[in-house]
Amino acid sequence: GLAPFLNRVLSKATEIIGADTGSIALVEQIDERKWLVVEDSEGRVVGAKSKEWLKQNIAPIPIGGSELPREERSLTGFVAATGRPHRIDDTIAEKSAGGFYREITETIRSELAVPVVCEGEVIAVICLDSMRPHFFTDEHQRILTLIERMISRHLGDRRRIEQLTTEVTQLRSDVGYKDPKVSSYKLGNIIGNSSKAMQVVDFIQRVAPPLANRIAFWSQASIREATLGLPSLLITGETGSGKEFVFNNIYSRLNEIYREKIRPGRELPVKKSNIAAYSGELTYSELFGHKRGAFTGAHADRMGILEEAHGGIVFLDEIGDADPKTQVQLLRFLDNGGFVRLGENTTRYTRVLLVAATNKNLHQLIEEGHFREDLYHRLTELTIEVPSLNQRREDIGDLAIHFLGQLFRIYKKPEESDDNQPTLTRGAREALTNHHFTGNIRELRSILLRALFFRRGAMVTDEDIRAAVAGAPAAEPRDQTRKLTEEVAVRLYDDILAGREDFWSAVHQPYSSNHLTRETVLALVERARDDGATTMPKMAQRLRACDPRSSDPEEQKVFFRFKNFLYKTIRIR
Repeated sequence: GLAPFLNRVLSKATEIIGADTGSIALVEQIDERKWLVVEDSEGRVVGAKSKEWLKQNIAPIPIGGSELPREERSLTGFVAATGRPHRIDDTIAEKSAGGFYREITETIRSELAVPVVCEGEVIAVICLDSMRPHFFTDEHQRILTLIERMISRHLGDRRRIEQLTTEVTQLRSDVGYKDPKVSSYKLGNIIGNSSKAMQVVDFIQRVAPPLANRIAFWSQASIREATLGLPSLLITGETGSGKEFVFNNIYSRLNEIYREKIRPGRELPVKKSNIAAYSGELTYSELFGHKRGAFTGAHADRMGILEEAHGGIVFLDEIGDADPKTQVQLLRFLDNGGFVRLGENTTRYTRVLLVAATNKNLHQLIEEGHFREDLYHRLTELTIEVPSLNQRREDIGDLAIHFLGQLFRIYKKPEESDDNQPTLTRGAREALTNHHFTGNIRELRSILLRALFFRRGAMVTDEDIRAAVAGAPAAEPRDQTRKLTEEVAVRLYDDILAGREDFWSAVHQPYSSNHLTRETVLALVERARDDGATTMPKMAQRLRACDPRSSDPEEQKVFFRFKNFLYKTIRIR
């Protein structure tokens, strides 16, 4: 981790300058807003702090200047917002004047902060404190700035590696689960022996080596305009057919080659985003980044995901929902790898393999004037169609066993072990194989989840499957999914209220393991709001996440973790 390195930096800086204590805070994005974080929501030090007896429980600090309420202002937040060093000679005078000082302990009388800047973006702030007023000088500021310049590149690289490791760990969990009763796994965990499934496997095996060669070339060449453009791949298929799952397996294969032949021991950079989740300037910012002040709420410079994933791969889901401006910018980017951050005039360059996915008919969107034909041709240099379940019925039995095992592991009772996992009878497998699917993998999981919850015995029978199918309306797959989402949300909410579960076991852990959808969490939140949980403290109490009224520092950390999950991960409104 970064903490040992940052602790050494802070210890040396404190020693050279003669400060009494200090901290290094990292810039983190939470709820589309940037904060400075020394300790994470679980109390682990992710930055650095010296003399912990003096600076205990440093809560996340909002980044900003005079636009912030007085109680949220701080020297480090101001320095991160402006990107310039600053010092406070007398904390008492600064505090009484409503300036940029946030008191952590009364013994601090003067403070010096310097931003750590990498590639034009503030990524951390070094803050030193003294128990004497007017302690820090211009010379101290120059020394700390010199230390910042020495560590900024290394810190930036280490942070990117940590973020990438988190992304890759999540992807590996997606392709890592294998049920011992299934023998038809291919590649990562593509399931099936049907000709359609084998076509997907064959496609990945054929395209991965040449794409890896292109990625290897990037690591040897300087970053400049890509005269031949950037590679792209389009994944198409019906809703719920598993397009992101196919991407995960493409990435897994490319990452294997990358670790074996290109950069041994390193991970291939990867970023994911859903175009439909953003609009307007936020879409542009998500992809290409922005400069501080480019729009309301842009309190600091930010890299877009295409820049963050330099040398790797980016997955853009629901590309058919891209607005006209985004389509134009993506076309230009694919043509030469160049882009401009929102609010800037400087052209930057990056290299990525862009993988897009859609369940829409792009030809029809082109005819209707909603999608650019030239972008379509750039995206479809390589194309793979994910087959529907109705096109691969012989695979449904193994798919059902796989998903039932996943669902049981996440919803099993505390007293149950993996050995208690229910099995599908032959009749149940036949009932699923003969069912006409309109929602594909998503519908199959919905049926299995309902059957798992309401089964009458240790096995899932054909009667359980028929009851699960009958429990969903024979209408549009979206209606089926919406109904199941509400049913699962109601069940989880009732379990929480009854004390059988809490927020962390019923919501956070299943979602983190990809066994609970964002829509289900949102439905749960709305149900709590309807019951009067109209503020975040009330929400935390209602869902049994923590006691936000407690003055206990540990409870406050848990409350921050709760808010971080709902705002940053689920993105509630």
